Amino acid sequence: METFLTEVEQSQRRLWEIAVANALKDMNSDISALYIESLNEVFKTHAIRIAKGFQEHIPIGIWIMLITLTCLGMAGVGYQTGIADLKRSLVRLILALSFALVIALIADLDRPGGGYIRVTHQPLIDLHSWISENSNLIKQEN
Repeated sequence: METFLTEVEQSQRRLWEIAVANALKDMNSDISALYIESLNEVFKTHAIRIAKGFQEHIPIGIWIMLITLTCLGMAGVGYQTGIADLKRSLVRLILALSFALVIALIADLDRPGGGYIRVTHQPLIDLHSWISENSNLIKQEN
């Protein structure tokens, strides 16, 4: 993943160099202004994805509270089942599975590299290949 991020940053630098070169040719070009604005939006989106995917995680205090609430809920259902003198209740199994699935989902979404649920990086990969293919053409024009 680290090499992928390095390649993305290199691609962004190349895109910015192209924007600067085009802006220096014609400072009053609307196309250059739109290109730079689009690049700024791409860079901003990339920064948000990095922040959300690698830097922002659920704090340990929330995990402790979630596990505590799960234990209290399960204990409450167990106590209620004991008072009602039910031997086997399907509700206990459903409740246990529900709590387990919610916690597993939260943990999976909080994992930096992704677990079973992953966000695709395909748009960035496509952009990188497009830049690699077209960078030679741009250099020849300059």
